[in-house]
Amino acid sequence: MNEQACAPTRMIRAGANSALSLPVAWAAVCGLLAGGAAALSGLQALYSMAAWLVADIALGSVWAQLAALKAHEVTPFQETSDVQGCGWVLPYAEPGSRGRRLRVWVARHASDRDWTLAAGLAVGAALLALVVTTLLGPWPLLVAAIALVGIALGALLTRDPLACGDLGRGLQAAAAWLMVRVIVAPWQRWAWLPALCAGLWVWALPGMLRHNRAASWLARAAYAAAVTLLLINRQAIAATGVALAALGAELALGRRPAAQPIALQAPWLASALLLALAGRYWG
Repeated sequence: MNEQACAPTRMIRAGANSALSLPVAWAAVCGLLAGGAAALSGLQALYSMAAWLVADIALGSVWAQLAALKAHEVTPFQETSDVQGCGWVLPYAEPGSRGRRLRVWVARHASDRDWTLAAGLAVGAALLALVVTTLLGPWPLLVAAIALVGIALGALLTRDPLACGDLGRGLQAAAAWLMVRVIVAPWQRWAWLPALCAGLWVWALPGMLRHNRAASWLARAAYAAAVTLLLINRQAIAATGVALAALGAELALGRRPAAQPIALQAPWLASALLLALAGRYWG
């Protein structure tokens, strides 16, 4: 693998390996507050900790390896005589057929150790997430399964490994919020919307730091959804706070690059906290 391929792969893996990240931990805390942390039992606290670690470490490992695969350039592969066949071929495996192309694709990638290692780690982390959430209950298992499907679809549909990583971070945060929320309190009809807003903010933030216009509009949509949700539930003070945070994020976009990370991070952290505290009083 050449140096150009190695560079983005190392960058993505290094960014993903910063486990116990602030956005995911903050989302888990907000899910805890939204469900009512005052009445938390010992078993619920243990389950909440496990849900947070699943969202942070297991899901983070899955998207990190998938993003690394997208950044990885497999060395050119020549069909050997073993792959070409020995005078006879199975049905649907003749030269030029879909079966033959699938066989060549598998052989090409299986011959690359970095590719197989990353794919194996992604599958192992996904299985670990499903096994642990099975012990936590049906709702955490459903949330983890949806997050894994979202990460897989994102890896398939996005071409840029950085975009795959941004989506993975957002799904991590949303899953952490919602898994902890359904562990500590019964399901409510609005429970998933604050988690979705938090996931959108985390998804959009790296793109905003790269001055991506689509990411900026994604964050604005999340702020608008949060304000609308709070107003629908008659939380005018919290809605005003989120609106002010959105204004702060807009002003931060024009600041010098060195000040942007904190200036853009603080508004969504405050907005997520307001959503969590207000969500305790929704029906």
